[in-house]
Amino acid sequence: MTSTFPSKLAFGIFDHLDANGHDVAQQYNDRLLLAEACDRLGFYAYHLAEHHCTPHGRSPVPNLFLSSVAQRTTRLRVGPMVMLLSLHHPLRAFEEACMLDQLSGGRLELGIGRGSLPVELGYFGVSADAAPGRYAEASEILVKAMRGGSVCYEGDHFRLDDVPLTLTPHQRPHPPTWIAVNQPGSASWAAEIGANIASIGPASSVRRVTDAYRSRRELRFRRECQIAISWLAPHGCGRQL
Repeated sequence: MTSTFPSKLAFGIFDHLDANGHDVAQQYNDRLLLAEACDRLGFYAYHLAEHHCTPHGRSPVPNLFLSSVAQRTTRLRVGPMVMLLSLHHPLRAFEEACMLDQLSGGRLELGIGRGSLPVELGYFGVSADAAPGRYAEASEILVKAMRGGSVCYEGDHFRLDDVPLTLTPHQRPHPPTWIAVNQPGSASWAAEIGANIASIGPASSVRRVTDAYRSRRELRFRRECQIAISWLAPHGCGRQL
């Protein structure tokens, strides 16, 4: 049946591979069958959470599992939700993202975040105090790397000295980016760099996040329009914009 009211609404799967008391290999195979079904049914994407050393932690390397999903599907978009950049070197995260985007034929939806469970970060020696700084620097480096060329960076946690980037993503200029946020400031930064956001929590909390995101996105759009007008006006076509 054809809908009378076309909609841009799309449905995706946000999955956790939690310990279920059964064989791990069988659980992986069952999830791959689920991904195949999602592909056939027209779901837009399959997102997978990253967790470590807890009952949630049967997908500690989402990109590894998603590379198998990509080979078993043809249209379904795939992506971590999210890569815990507090635990990843940003160059390694960039290279993994490029590989997955190439292996999937340009179907990567790249999700990044700091991590919401301090105990998991602590297992890797990353304290709750250090996590925000590591994440801020890693996300900044990852965004720079997606622009291509080489990367230079000097920070408290990472130092990169003109590192050549020999891999590139399949999608240009870069894959769609999703940022896990729970604060208005983080949402504003996501809007500024043109990323999408993912947020969970009470409606009042999420509303503050989405309001901040929409407000900054509107300012960004207006600024880009002003730049376009400034460029067109000397060419005698400013009024045609």
